[in-house]
Amino acid sequence: MKLSTLTGQLSIVGVSMAQTIRPTFRGIRKLRAAAVSLLCLLPLLTACGTTQKKLSAVVFNYWPRPILDVSINGHWAGLAPAAENGRVGGGGGMVSGVPVSLGLQKIEWVLDGGKNAPRLGEKISTTANLQALPSDARVLAIHIYPDNTVFIEVTSYIPEARPEGIQK
Repeated sequence: MKLSTLTGQLSIVGVSMAQTIRPTFRGIRKLRAAAVSLLCLLPLLTACGTTQKKLSAVVFNYWPRPILDVSINGHWAGLAPAAENGRVGGGGGMVSGVPVSLGLQKIEWVLDGGKNAPRLGEKISTTANLQALPSDARVLAIHIYPDNTVFIEVTSYIPEARPEGIQK
């Protein structure tokens, strides 16, 4: 089918019989109004979509053994030494450029320790829900507890450890 324009008329060639269609003024107005409406609504539609930010991640480990290869949604977020003597492991190093968005996050890590440590090298996976992503967010804190639970928080600064996670 071929479209050609001749003096304000649209001719459709390739149909069993050549037909001429004249655009109406009302049809053009409706099309223009629809296009303007779409352009006006586009910023609102994109604002309602999932917001993703790249943050610096910091890992807090409450396990009595080191953890390796901490990742969030498949993106490496760091590692952390063991929690010892009631003190949390980690919290000192950061990995930048970790993408996060609202909703469920898949957190994974690998257990480390001495060569005879139980579950050595075991990969653990769980989820945590990120409920807010403020505009001033800069840091994603990942708190990993020995009962395989994870708490994540987003702040504009490096947060404090959450001692309620330390198992004595």
